[in-house]
This record gives sequence, structure tokens and C-alpha cells, in this order.
Amino acid sequence: MPIIHNLPAPSLPVLSIAPLTPEAFAPFGTVVITPQTGGITVNQGSATKHPRISPLHHSYPASSPPATTNMNLFQCRPRSLPLSGIFNCQILERHPYTTQTFIPMAAGEEGYIVIVAPTGTDGWPVLGNMKAFKAEKEMAVTYGKGTWHAPMVVLEKETKFVVVNGENGVGREDCEEVTIGGEGVKVKVREGNFGLWERAKL
Repeated sequence: MPIIHNLPAPSLPVLSIAPLTPEAFAPFGTVVITPQTGGITVNQGSATKHPRISPLHHSYPASSPPATTNMNLFQCRPRSLPLSGIFNCQILERHPYTTQTFIPMAAGEEGYIVIVAPTGTDGWPVLGNMKAFKAEKEMAVTYGKGTWHAPMVVLEKETKFVVVNGENGVGREDCEEVTIGGEGVKVKVREGNFGLWERAKL
């Protein structure tokens, strides 16, 4: 993946995590959970279908090679954290022309961390407005087209994700990356047995 820009080291407070909810994540994409309403009974009454729970689309330039919608498998290994429970987010990426959906397979009890940032008027991520969310193990997530996000962060055990997005094989059109100088943006993901991580489960 091409690194297209290096952002200077930020001077920001430690970013805390919040529970992942559809409302909180709406500016960045879609949280895929079982809806409480709107189901359709199918399969001779043995199943409930919830249609169109998340968008899946791409819009690559007409002048570019044709894109296809692909399903990839990511094996994400746990991140090592210091005793402080701080994760240093030092890289962000985006997919300019496609949504990207992460569907966890047998995630650990702790779920996983989703880190996102809005895009500024200059096209780069606004680090001061970054958000970090704690996703429960049964949640999937779709990043909107062009949404800056960190590579997936899992903490408890290796987690496999089925990842669905458009691809045309042109490096920068499929994915752009920026690095964050210094120690990056610090994200507090653990804080003892009764700390932030546990409160995010409530």
C-alpha cells in the first residue's frame, strides 16, 4: 500500500474508547448488527431476513481499470500493549472509491477496536477529531468510501475477518496510507480490571 503523506507528530490528549453504536459511528460508516424491527420471515418460516443492513458499493474512475467486488480474509493478530494500556496509532488508511466491510469470525470475548478520523478540507485525516470505538465480537462494521481508519486492532487472540470491498489492482486507487509522526495518536484501550475497557462494555 503506498504511503502518500507523512503527518507531523501531534500534540493531543490520550484518546479514550467509546462503545460502538450505529449512531456514534454514522459519520464514518455503518455498524452491522441485528435490527430490532423490519425483519421478513423466509425459508418456510424458519428464518428472518433483514434486508440491506449495510451498503456495499464502489465508484472507481471510468478511466481506470475495471474494479470487482472481492471477499478477502484478514488474519489479525493481537497487538502488544505496554502496562499503560496505550495503543499508539501511527498509521491511517482509506479506500477512496469503495466501502469496506469487516465481518469478524469467532472474535475473542473482548471484541476489537475501530479507530477512525474525518477528512479535512486538505484531504488528510483530522487527527484532533479522531474517534475510537470498542466493537463487540458479534458486530461487523462498514467503512464509508474514503473514510480514514486504522488497521484493525485486536487484543485478545487472533481474529479472522471476512473483508468485502471493491478492488481494481491499482495501488493508490485501492488504498492510500498516511503515517503519523512521533508516537502517533495515543489510544487508551485498557485500564485494569475495572477501568475503561470494562466500562466500554456497559
